[in-house]
Amino acid sequence: MSVATSCPELFTNIIGTFVTESDIGIGTIVGSSLFNGLGVAAIGGLAAPFPLKLDWWPLTRDCLIYIVAVTALVAITWDGVILWYEALALVIIYVIYFVLMFQNDRISVVVRRRVQKNSQNMRKRENENEREIVPRVSIISAYGSYLDENTKKQLEANHAPLEKIEEQEVEEAKKSIFTKPEGPLYKKIFFYYSWPIQFVLRCTIPNPKLHPKLFPVTFALCIIWIGVNSYVVSWMISIIGNLLNLPDAVLGMTFLAVGGCLPESISMTIISRRGEGAFGVSNSLGANSMNILMSLGMPWFFKNMLNLYRGNHDGIHIQSGSIEYTILALIFVSFCLYTVLALNKFRLGKLVGATLLFIYASMVVLAVLSEMLFFPTAKEC
Repeated sequence: MSVATSCPELFTNIIGTFVTESDIGIGTIVGSSLFNGLGVAAIGGLAAPFPLKLDWWPLTRDCLIYIVAVTALVAITWDGVILWYEALALVIIYVIYFVLMFQNDRISVVVRRRVQKNSQNMRKRENENEREIVPRVSIISAYGSYLDENTKKQLEANHAPLEKIEEQEVEEAKKSIFTKPEGPLYKKIFFYYSWPIQFVLRCTIPNPKLHPKLFPVTFALCIIWIGVNSYVVSWMISIIGNLLNLPDAVLGMTFLAVGGCLPESISMTIISRRGEGAFGVSNSLGANSMNILMSLGMPWFFKNMLNLYRGNHDGIHIQSGSIEYTILALIFVSFCLYTVLALNKFRLGKLVGATLLFIYASMVVLAVLSEMLFFPTAKEC
């Protein structure tokens, strides 16, 4: 899931590295990391009808991996030059991350047993010292049983509606794109606005709900269209930046980042209203690690290989004067997300959502001001 949602950022950095040779790719990925780390969780908390209980292990795992990825990115971008072995290091960490994810079930069992054992030992010590009057229940064990029963209830409650939703989606897929919608004016305006896009996609991409055997072709064509769309958007954003005299990194951290994260935002809103927002938070953190390790590491590595083939040993130069400090702040973002959720006993509610949204807005403002040279950096002094 995280690999799929990282495709727009991957193509944006490919275009920024090979075509425009600007910081629009790294700016987009840094901005996406800010939004995925705080904005998506904030949207989920605000959209949830009741506080959602999150599993502590996926959140802890993804935060730790994300901190490792950000630390590696800070180390290789601090001098403003990306060399081939530095980019290769990101790719290697990505491969290790992938291997660990395939062993996630085994690692999860070991960690949970260890934590539960430590929790039981602490309770025994408290009982021996007579510090505990009323017997306490292990947080981890109680939390785990709650999750199991809650998951079963959600699956039983949502099984029938999901079948109906699939039937409705098949019926929607069979509808002609020439059928005008009925209802408010905004629906009609959106129909005429999106009709050319729907027409092109309907003619070039087979619908997997109507033609399930062609899903590999659908997958490949979707990736191609994502690349084409990323190229057009990056080109338009670069023109706007030149006209308004705005750095590419600023536009990447704002417009491209929020636009690229819209699928995560919409899906998080939907699943949060259904009471299943825990998966969305883990997916957004996983997408952050993928963006840094794969979407940045792979294009940088191949660009360096191309430069070495041409006899250029200078590496890839980062034009931004303060992007390194913004990247360093991503560690603070991960710390804020985990701390806020831990203080709220890993429950995602409206108060947590509002807090995370405020932190996200503050971080974006500081990052933009830093890129606009409002705060002097060592490179400008």
